[in-house]
Amino acid sequence: MELNSTGQIVQAAIEEIPRRYPDVEINKYTVMPNHLHLILVLRDGSVNSPSIHTIMQQFKRAVSIKTGKTVWQPRFYDHIIRSEREYQEIWKYIDNNPAKWALDKYYHET
Repeated sequence: MELNSTGQIVQAAIEEIPRRYPDVEINKYTVMPNHLHLILVLRDGSVNSPSIHTIMQQFKRAVSIKTGKTVWQPRFYDHIIRSEREYQEIWKYIDNNPAKWALDKYYHET
């Protein structure tokens, strides 16, 4: 999926997360026209790992500052991946989500 200027800012902010928080890895992500999917890994045992809430709050703030507008809903959906099988299913979902964009109920609103 080709990203517009806002999407490019979002992508750059995602890629900045592990530089800002060295104990956080981004294993997978995709930026969609009206949302994103991302697998964050917080390294075990680190006292320096921020909460997911903190990471997302700073991420949203950085994007809003760079775009000059708020492009986010006030909340986000998070899910703890508890097994390798679930991890693989979510990875596959993220891979396949862009191909299904035309079927999304918000497709015609973007």
